Amino acid sequence: MQHNDIEIIHRILDGNDAAFAELVNKYQRSVHALVWRKIQDFHIAEELTQDIFLKVYHKLNTLKKPHCFASWLYVIASRRCTAWLRKKRMLTQPIEDSTDSESGKSKYSKYVIEENERTATEAQREIVRKLLAKLPESERTVITLRYFSDMSSAEIGAFLGVSANTVRSRLRRARNRLQKEEAMIRDALEHFKISPNLTDNIMQEISQTKQVAPTSGKPFIPWIVGVTAVTIVLLMLGFSNQFLSRFQKPYSLEAQSEMSVEIVEAPIVQEIKAQPDVRRQFGNTNAVGKNDTPRQNPDNVLLAAADVEGENEVSVPKQKWYSSKPTRGTTVEGLLVTSKEAVYSLSNGHLYKLTDFRSNWEHVSDISSITDVPLVDIPMAEWDNTLYMAPSNILYASKDDGKTWNIVHEFPEKYNSPNKLLLTDQAFYFCDEIHGAFRSDDKGKTWVDINNEFPSKPRTFVSLQDNVLAWDGANIYQQTSANWRRLGDFPVPDARACYSIATSQDKLYAFALNPLFDPDKVPEGERGWWIFRTTDFGNTWTDITPKDIWKSRVGWSLNIRLIAAGDTLIAIEQGMVRSTDAGDTWKPLQPQQTSPSMFSNSPTAVLNDHILYFGSWDYGLQRSTDGGESWDIVNLKENNGGIWHIRAVNETNNKKYSPSIIYGSTGDMIKTSDQGRSWTTILTDMATTKWRYEDPPYIRQIVQSTNGIYAKGSREINSAYANGEVGIYRFSTDTNKLNPVQDMPVLKDSSMMNILANRDADITDIEYAKQLQEKALGATQFFIQLAQIRDQSHQSNLRRYGSKGTFAVSGDTFYIEYNFKLFRWEVGNAEWQHIGLEETAALTLDIAMKDLKLAVSEDTVYVGKRDGHLYVSFDKGNNWIDLTPALPFPVKVFKEIVVAGTSVFVATDAGIITSDNGKSWNTITDAAGDNLIMEFLANDGNTLYGVTEKSGIYRLDNGSWNQVVPEIPANITSMTVDENTIYVGTRNQGMLHYTLE
Repeated sequence: MQHNDIEIIHRILDGNDAAFAELVNKYQRSVHALVWRKIQDFHIAEELTQDIFLKVYHKLNTLKKPHCFASWLYVIASRRCTAWLRKKRMLTQPIEDSTDSESGKSKYSKYVIEENERTATEAQREIVRKLLAKLPESERTVITLRYFSDMSSAEIGAFLGVSANTVRSRLRRARNRLQKEEAMIRDALEHFKISPNLTDNIMQEISQTKQVAPTSGKPFIPWIVGVTAVTIVLLMLGFSNQFLSRFQKPYSLEAQSEMSVEIVEAPIVQEIKAQPDVRRQFGNTNAVGKNDTPRQNPDNVLLAAADVEGENEVSVPKQKWYSSKPTRGTTVEGLLVTSKEAVYSLSNGHLYKLTDFRSNWEHVSDISSITDVPLVDIPMAEWDNTLYMAPSNILYASKDDGKTWNIVHEFPEKYNSPNKLLLTDQAFYFCDEIHGAFRSDDKGKTWVDINNEFPSKPRTFVSLQDNVLAWDGANIYQQTSANWRRLGDFPVPDARACYSIATSQDKLYAFALNPLFDPDKVPEGERGWWIFRTTDFGNTWTDITPKDIWKSRVGWSLNIRLIAAGDTLIAIEQGMVRSTDAGDTWKPLQPQQTSPSMFSNSPTAVLNDHILYFGSWDYGLQRSTDGGESWDIVNLKENNGGIWHIRAVNETNNKKYSPSIIYGSTGDMIKTSDQGRSWTTILTDMATTKWRYEDPPYIRQIVQSTNGIYAKGSREINSAYANGEVGIYRFSTDTNKLNPVQDMPVLKDSSMMNILANRDADITDIEYAKQLQEKALGATQFFIQLAQIRDQSHQSNLRRYGSKGTFAVSGDTFYIEYNFKLFRWEVGNAEWQHIGLEETAALTLDIAMKDLKLAVSEDTVYVGKRDGHLYVSFDKGNNWIDLTPALPFPVKVFKEIVVAGTSVFVATDAGIITSDNGKSWNTITDAAGDNLIMEFLANDGNTLYGVTEKSGIYRLDNGSWNQVVPEIPANITSMTVDENTIYVGTRNQGMLHYTLE
């Protein structure tokens, strides 16, 4: 049986206290790592970890979304640290007068002196802390969680509320900064031991105090009724990173102080000056380039824009790197529109301002020292030319348009989940998601707890025609001169729980559902959710539910967010649906991946009837200037997002035309036909008839075959017991969608999950490995290694790397590496066939995380294994020849294999080699005879190109390398070529292209 968090929580709420020990064992290292990283005292971190789990136990019956447990736990842990540090520091001074850097250095120096006087173990911890101090906050967090608690990227992402790609990016940056010290940190963190009695101590404390039982016999009901303000992260087994990233705002403090520019519909030109004496370094083994991001040249930006607009009298400089439009917007944690129609955006501790949506965003201030909290939507408000903000239980105000901030009031510590500030001429309101509300009748000087004025604690306030409305997660109340009046019932008796509200002009909208509705037993034609409208404060309601939208999305599983602007009403769930007449009629559904996704507490801002902003999880900050019909990416700073794999495809059989279509992988599959000035997201054809949410596969790799374009997609392995589903999809030019290859079996380990979850304590590793191998596909060494691992995090890491193997296509024959074993499938076959190659070396994580290299051409298959051996088969993998003895030098790492006509080119850690027959090999050098180390190779059909870490991009001319681009962008992840234009994907600059003379 699969023991996931939901099942464990059910058992705990049913009275099984012993089940709580499973949660403690599962998460104690993660929590302790986070706490230790924040407070920098190993032993106090253990005490706080114990306190955190005790609080979790007693608050568990308030958790509304059990599948959000990991992020909920993270929020509690982070806030406990914040409270501990606040007591220690007693923050009372205005932000502009703080001297955090100086006091931090002083405290750190004193701390170093004290620590050096302790034991050798403590001294080692100090060394690690000093090394980690080199890193920004966000990178320090992920590398601590990675090595101290041995969490995978997906697990860290679920814990912090960011995507696994974001985690991997931060890990790569951290490793790049640390360089040689990274191994020392990894070794030290992996050997730190927390008390083996921690779980016992927690359970002993629990045994002395009993948890308050839920009031309902069905534990889901109290979770359904409300909206989670901070921790609405969907963490269910088998869901991908992309979906996880939609529900919890990334906790990142990667502050950038430079001014930022919102990208317009024109390419950005980046002039990279040659600096031969500067050493450029890798971000990781798959990212090439220098660390310092090339800055934009304003003159070149204007020239490029003029060229796009047709101003031919302006000549655009050649020999430049041109940047594509961003693939995602900036992550934001707060949005505010002021009475003067200025838009404020809070991102990673930095405040930005936009006075005209056609202008650039202005960087206002760095307020990271007061916003280091894991809130997904920090409440912001304006009154009397003063800005207010509540990132925690402390209310701040700024009288100079956000440049400096002062403390106005500090609420009780437990009010650390604020989700609303409503400021009116009559009163100010402060609302906490969990603990309710305060009101101030003297403009914020003093505050009164008003929870006793409601049957249950209010969770948010909204204004409607100078009236104040309160919502408690189920009912809506209107403030009167004497008390709070509950609005009338909805016209559908089963609509008993209001789940989202929005106001515009004289209209109030409400999304409601039936909390007792069982989607698995739904009668034909019945539904469990509705949308209502009232114009008379609930005296009468009109049912405006879109009848033909989300027919199968019934019951509590639906999570609609409403946004209102004028007569426009937007409902967002699995896709987006709009009405331009206040809900009387609805436009067709804009499906997911074509409309920005959001969750129930995403930051939103309505400037007017046409201009709207909100923070999307998948694509960052989004803006609509047409009432939600279309959406644009908004970048507050110079970060165009990462593109991990690009492929130039000429879809007219190599006839002359410009440009080719460029396909890219960002988790989604995207494409551009105008060199990145616009991007289209390619949808995955998925069944939408199920009420349970099915997330699209995470696209990792794209290949071109004579039969079309193919992509590999997978469901992220978030635990040791996930099924590791992997499939191959073909791009259909007719439907512009990715479709599963017809009749191709999906690779997954469902049969192995039960064995992993229920290992017999008496079974030997050898016997256990045999049991696993009988139930799943993979290399023998993979199962041996899996059997030897006792830690579930280690197991999930190894399985995750096993599911990320490469694939290739030749005609109707498909090749894929799965669980470190090579398989082949041909049209007409019932199953994948093993074709004789697999990894035989011990699959330590260092080895497992390397990539196998695979290239095919008709019946010829080349494979570069992780152990440095090169193989070839001339009959589709039925027979293999080991080419390693014929290579001109020993190889440790294969970087790229490209087949061009009858020749094969192989990039290795020792140089580039080529062969026309697969048996005799030659080394390719430059004109001076130097053996170049290429990280990527690309072939446009006629010419081969390669990129090095240090010296730029080369073209193979007459058998030797000729440098054609002296400087390369930062952190290249992939390269492709279309005639005389070179395209590179990068880690944080999107796609760039360079046109050769």
